[in-house]
Amino acid sequence: MHEAGHTVIALHVGMHVKDVKIVERTRDLGCGPRLELEGTMSPGDYELAHSAVVKQLAAGERAEQRWLRDYGLWTQDRGWAAEMGALHDRDAAIPRLRMFTGSDDLATVLGAYVHFGDQAEEVLGQHWPAVLAVAGALDEEGELTGDQAATLAGLLNPPPA
Repeated sequence: MHEAGHTVIALHVGMHVKDVKIVERTRDLGCGPRLELEGTMSPGDYELAHSAVVKQLAAGERAEQRWLRDYGLWTQDRGWAAEMGALHDRDAAIPRLRMFTGSDDLATVLGAYVHFGDQAEEVLGQHWPAVLAVAGALDEEGELTGDQAATLAGLLNPPPA
């Protein structure tokens, strides 16, 4: 769900998507094997406003949180796990938000992140069936090209900048 959210918002804001993947791997942590999932949405080169990129970065967590709520699966632990799974997205957004806000104050920067996350959530609501379609295909296939994702979402995959 997380990568599907990134993908649909990327397409919505005009970001070229090369591909989106979910990779399963098993690691042994000394107490037995553990299955891990890792997702990536690979954009092509883009020239977009900081606000559009931050919206796309915030969309993964917001999509995952919504899916948990919609299906009655949200708990504090699962909500926390979705938030922790998005730390790399938030970290990627912070330099853009510092430029956007003109501030190094973390409270100001994170407040802007919440604002753009709210905007991402609104756009996700408009495209929720597309998010579910992309997530379902990712679950089945494990990998989609940007063009396949765009077709499922009913959106255009713009050429790279």
